Amino acid sequence: MKKNLKFSKNQLVELYWKKELSLGDIGKRHNCEGTNILFWMKKFNVKKRPADFRKIDIPRDILEYLYWNLELKPKHIAQLFGLKNEGLLERN
Repeated sequence: MKKNLKFSKNQLVELYWKKELSLGDIGKRHNCEGTNILFWMKKFNVKKRPADFRKIDIPRDILEYLYWNLELKPKHIAQLFGLKNEGLLERN
């Protein structure tokens, strides 16, 4: 773990819950790894967001059209819908 790295519970809640930054994004801002941020979250008992926190529904026909007809990669489809992580896509 990076030495001299300190957070307050309020800072973590602000960045993670209110600004909805990922652990990796918070780590980049503080020049450390996301695992360091996870350490502090556990220390202060800051709960992690559920896996489907920012999940959006994309109708199956649209998703299939983008993937099969336009041959877009999941990463690019996620970007079209304003998502950072293609793992957040949910098919109907």
